[in-house]
Amino acid sequence: MVRVKFVIDGHEERFENIRQRIAFDTLRRKIQQQLAFVICAVHSQEPRVRGVGCSVSEMEYEVFGCCDQMTAKARVALQVI
Repeated sequence: MVRVKFVIDGHEERFENIRQRIAFDTLRRKIQQQLAFVICAVHSQEPRVRGVGCSVSEMEYEVFGCCDQMTAKARVALQVI
């Protein structure tokens, strides 16, 4: 499964309330579904994603992977979100 972490207002995974947690969990699942089939053909690795921002609607995504080809493929898949 694709690992997705969030940094919200400079704090990793610190949610202000249950509504915010639910919103980010929903976003996490959406990202995981979007990237479910993005696996490196050479290294058999999945991408990792870090969302940085202050709300679900203001996230900027950083994509990490085993090689440039897989990372580029994951970035293309994330453009839909």
